[in-house]
Amino acid sequence: MSINEVGSKILAILNNELLYIKNQLVLLDFSAYLTFYFILALGLLIIALRQWKKAKNIQYRNTIMQVVLDRFEPTAGIEKTSNDILNIVRSFIKADGYYFYLLDEKSGQYILRAVLHSEVLDENITPSYTGLLPFKKEGYLPALMVSANGQPDYTMIIKEGKVPLLIIPIKGKMGQIRLGPVRARSLRKRASLDYLGEMLGPLLEILIKMDKLRGQAEVHAAASQAVQKVTSTTTDVESTLRMSMNLSIKMARSNGGGFLSNNSGSFTVMNCSGLGKDSEEMFKQDTKCHTLFDKILDSNEFCSLSKNEKEFYELPAYFATCGMDYLILVSVGTKTGRSIAIYWYREEPKIEMYSLTGLQMMAKRIGDLLDYKHRYEEMSESYTDMLKMLIQSVDNLEPYTVGYSELMARYTEIIAREMKVESKDIQDIVLAGQLSNIGILGFTNELLFKEGKYSEQEYEMMKLHAEVGASIIETTIANSNVALYIRHHHERMDGNGYPGGLSGDNIPLGSRIIATVQTFLAKINGRKYRDPLSYEQALQLLTSASGNQLDANVVKALVSWFKKKQSNPARKGRALGACWEMRCSPNSICQRCPAYKNTNSNCWEIEGTMCKAHGNRCQTCFVYTEYLYRTAAIADNQKSNVVNNL
Repeated sequence: MSINEVGSKILAILNNELLYIKNQLVLLDFSAYLTFYFILALGLLIIALRQWKKAKNIQYRNTIMQVVLDRFEPTAGIEKTSNDILNIVRSFIKADGYYFYLLDEKSGQYILRAVLHSEVLDENITPSYTGLLPFKKEGYLPALMVSANGQPDYTMIIKEGKVPLLIIPIKGKMGQIRLGPVRARSLRKRASLDYLGEMLGPLLEILIKMDKLRGQAEVHAAASQAVQKVTSTTTDVESTLRMSMNLSIKMARSNGGGFLSNNSGSFTVMNCSGLGKDSEEMFKQDTKCHTLFDKILDSNEFCSLSKNEKEFYELPAYFATCGMDYLILVSVGTKTGRSIAIYWYREEPKIEMYSLTGLQMMAKRIGDLLDYKHRYEEMSESYTDMLKMLIQSVDNLEPYTVGYSELMARYTEIIAREMKVESKDIQDIVLAGQLSNIGILGFTNELLFKEGKYSEQEYEMMKLHAEVGASIIETTIANSNVALYIRHHHERMDGNGYPGGLSGDNIPLGSRIIATVQTFLAKINGRKYRDPLSYEQALQLLTSASGNQLDANVVKALVSWFKKKQSNPARKGRALGACWEMRCSPNSICQRCPAYKNTNSNCWEIEGTMCKAHGNRCQTCFVYTEYLYRTAAIADNQKSNVVNNL
């Protein structure tokens, strides 16, 4: 074989080897590509599975959140909510028994509050029934108390004796939920159950605060009722006097009687019976007859008056008309002058000496009651002055509330007179209006002067000011009407107010008047966070609230009064009234103001006024915006008249 042939064969072998190697390299490249794409696909699949699992967990958590929020009612009370929580847990995980424990702050222990068994389909069993459960297969009885020190940080299974229990801790160590007996596979939902525990923590905190607040309100209401009852029996002297007088009438075995209370020489009939309605009314107004009885009694402790005595025929005719033939007069000594108890008979009685002694003793008792009544009235006046001073002090703490209680008094009186309320009732309504916010004295400064929106708990506390204010009135001046008006001045005509949920005419008239005035003043007075509304806007909002929130007749009376004032020709080009009177500004501010008692110019036309000292600016002040509204209305009427005459 020649050298060339050998060389050719070697080259052929080398080419074959190179081709083989090339083919192998191609195969290796394909395998590498295949492996790379396989790994990439696997990674993407793992990521997708994780995202799907994450999305599923989010969806599951959203489901838990929705279920909890749908069933959670802060006002339902702890017992119902405890059972609702166990029903929620039962819908997510199966177990033979479900046990809810809540932290007791005093003992530092978890107390069993609710029990639920899988055999129970629609009923909730409270701990008080634990010993009476009708289930034969119950293998576990929950402990009534559990130490809070061993609270786990996450959902886990523990063993109590031989019973495996799943523990779901509630965030903030507010409590825990126990399920058992359970299997280890129950931990598969641990993340979701942990989330449930996190959600329940703040919700239970709200519930416990609401429960405490409700308990405090109930205690306050019970205490208020007790105080009111005691106060009414000790301060309603007139009722006690009537009762004492009625007892003495029975003791005297008379057909009726009357009591003349002497107040520095002027007699008032405090009790009268046995004459008939018309005659009794005449006797109450008959001052000549009262003086006659005083003259007949003279300086005696007691005396009688029969047909045999000439003074008898000086008596008014209505005594004879009622058939009264005989009278006994008994002197009742008091610090304000001698009062007189009178007993009348249709025929002359046989009075024993011991009976007269008994009447004299009863008369002395009535005299003591009258002295107590006068002392209490003096003390009540002092309390009234003190309460007015306190509420004015509160008014002056913030510029925008300066003069508020005086404004309340003036506008309640305006409306009451416009509605032709009786004078005595007007006095009570005006006082109730002036002291309507006296209950806020019982709150902390942080709550009283908080800026911004109240929390739900703070709002519930602020709502108590009507009850607290009424209680203050009952325990100081003991005026039941004033207390009644203050207690119900936040009721609404549609029944959605508080504290009694009264509606329509069931709300006392005084309360309806106060509610209207407060609403009006809230609009025309500014706050730190907003300017006051104009007179026109305030009146529009007041009218829109008429019927559902406010009494339409009361609102109509206020609007009518304004219209009468505005139609007065003397007010043309002038403010509706002096600014210091319309704003009820105190002398401490007004005396330094150049507009004070200046009757030649409107206050907004004078430079250097002290408006800011009581939270006002001329541009937004009610005195000025009312003038603008009235001026615009007059201009519109004039234009309308011109058009109509064309």
